[in-house]
Amino acid sequence: MDVNMNWSSAPEIFEKALEVQRANNFNAAQTLYEKVLTIEPQHPEANHNLGVLCGAKNEFLKALELFKNALNSNPNVSLFWASYIDCLIKLNRITEAKTITLAAKNSGLFCERLKSLYVFLTSEHQEPISNFEELQTLLNEGKFEDAIYKCKDLMKAYPKSAMLSLVLGQSYQELGDKAKAVTNYEKVAKYQSKWPQGLIRLGELNFDSDNLTSAINYFQKAIEVEPQYIDAYSKLGEILRLQGKFNDAIKYLEKALHIDPGHADSHCVMGLILLNKGENTKAINSLKLAIQFDPNNAPAYCNLGVANINYDQGTALKYYEKALEIDPNYSVTLSNIGSLLNAMGRSEAAKTKIHESLKLKPNYAEAHFNLGVTYSENNEPSAALSSFNKCLKYDPSHRDAPSSIALEILKNQNFKDGWLEHEARWGAKSCDSSRISTSKPKWDPTRKHERVLLWQEQGLGDIIMFASLIPELHNSVGQLIVSVNERLLPLFKRSFSNDIIFRSDNRKIFENEYDSHIPLGSLPLYFRPSLESFKKTSGRYLKHNSDLTSKIREQLTNDGGGLIYGISWRGGSHQNNVNRNKEIGLEKFAKIFDGQKVQLVNLQYGDTAQELDLLAKNQGIDVISVKEIDNFMDIDGLASLISACDSVVSTDNSTVFLAGSLGKKTNVLLPFANDWRWGRKLNQSYWHSSLTLYRQKQRGDWSHPIKQLNMDLDKN
Repeated sequence: MDVNMNWSSAPEIFEKALEVQRANNFNAAQTLYEKVLTIEPQHPEANHNLGVLCGAKNEFLKALELFKNALNSNPNVSLFWASYIDCLIKLNRITEAKTITLAAKNSGLFCERLKSLYVFLTSEHQEPISNFEELQTLLNEGKFEDAIYKCKDLMKAYPKSAMLSLVLGQSYQELGDKAKAVTNYEKVAKYQSKWPQGLIRLGELNFDSDNLTSAINYFQKAIEVEPQYIDAYSKLGEILRLQGKFNDAIKYLEKALHIDPGHADSHCVMGLILLNKGENTKAINSLKLAIQFDPNNAPAYCNLGVANINYDQGTALKYYEKALEIDPNYSVTLSNIGSLLNAMGRSEAAKTKIHESLKLKPNYAEAHFNLGVTYSENNEPSAALSSFNKCLKYDPSHRDAPSSIALEILKNQNFKDGWLEHEARWGAKSCDSSRISTSKPKWDPTRKHERVLLWQEQGLGDIIMFASLIPELHNSVGQLIVSVNERLLPLFKRSFSNDIIFRSDNRKIFENEYDSHIPLGSLPLYFRPSLESFKKTSGRYLKHNSDLTSKIREQLTNDGGGLIYGISWRGGSHQNNVNRNKEIGLEKFAKIFDGQKVQLVNLQYGDTAQELDLLAKNQGIDVISVKEIDNFMDIDGLASLISACDSVVSTDNSTVFLAGSLGKKTNVLLPFANDWRWGRKLNQSYWHSSLTLYRQKQRGDWSHPIKQLNMDLDKN
């Protein structure tokens, strides 16, 4: 009974499979055809249609077996013969294809498709199929010159052979003769217009040479020839990712994965795009799928390293090492390992790995960039600039190199050139901001009476630092409108001229309200050409709420005796993650004040309750938190809290800029790889004269600056 029901359901399942195949739902169609064959293994149409789907995924041997089953079940269908012969051609089994085509012709089974295959197999573009295995062996053994010699000899009998042209192209490519490789791949496309291989190879060559527009053209042509060519869709997705066209890239990758859900390279590129879009969890899932379908996918392991780098450096390194185990010559992995080792403070090992990457691929722009960052963070400015410039040589559109060059020049206190280069900061990963959308021109200093919009950029610390130039801009324009973070409005309104119009950055400012505009970070280009020029506003330029400050001061002095120190012990990155280079554990930080009769006040933003409780429990040190003030949201309140302290001790974060702008005496503990604004060997900040700088002498080692600061505190 069950058997009869299964047999009767096979036609229904087959009809459903046809329906979903016509709707381009190939995966569902494949599942249904397989179900039909489970019920009726010799079903001719199901065998044939499943073979077509397998052929679209380049599974030609599997497709051939299915076409053979279809023919055995019904040898009188010319379409089955045509599909079988076409599959033999794709497998380069031309002799068999010719024999079967002639048999079909003689039997009278000769549809239009069979006719075209017959013309193809008997035309001038015949192939030396009997020599294919010999040529393939020469390629596999790396005997490229022998392969070239053999192909040229065979060309005498087969002057328009696409197969020989393809082997010649591969051989010349391996020998580094790109021009001859291109010539022969072009002949493949010319001699066999239905072969996508030549177009794919041309696309890959142009991709490797960073000729992305040409690469796109060739891959799209390959798809025109073979609409189900998965690798072409995947490569197009990869190129569009590199161009930042993420949504277009995803469409091509989804097409590839629609044809073959197990296409590992497409999952890998999809994962990288999701990383670029900040969708880390989804990215990791895609990359793990890539590894599931291809356990030896080195790029997938490499990208998993990238996905983990901001969360767990140890895990990231393990993924990189796995990628390198699979492919020791993968230059991307070597460069990424170098970058990670540098972040871990292992600069010499970092340089070694990046140099290994560049030995394999001398024109690899990202490796030159990573090397530049390594040199920069190890105080080797000349080498850093050289590497950043090489990065731009090989990739003129690199988004981070121009900004890095600018910051390196500024760190050398060459302000005239540095500020000019700094105008290239837009689009860099280190730049948190984007330009405003406006048709109005950028401010021109020669136009004195215009209404000018000054708009904020970067993080809170940068805004406060650059705000020191607001009075000079105000004196140079007719009317000034300042768009700024809402948390800063009370402080700025109190501190600057009443003639300045301050607006929250959440409020839209219409173009009819201003004549020109300028971003805050561009002001130094006009007002800070030299070190001497910083003295104009290096003192106090922001005013705290004196009433609130007095109340806080009274509260703090009632809590005990001794000097009152405001403390902050960690900084954040532009992604709101803790910057480990700028962090000192609170218990170690508190030891700075050993032997001092002081009161410590919490200026650290973020959730600090657990850290403060542990400090009190383990060290018996109490740090006062003024609960009425949110150190992150209430910047005006924080300004009063800072002003109520006698002095501030902090690592590099926005708190020190606020303290400096208030003229508060502040001791700043700087990591070895410090920001451009601190210069190289300065002990005082040129931005804020009240800031004294204490620098690490070795990466990750806070002992020297802490000891130096402790000695200075003893003098007080």
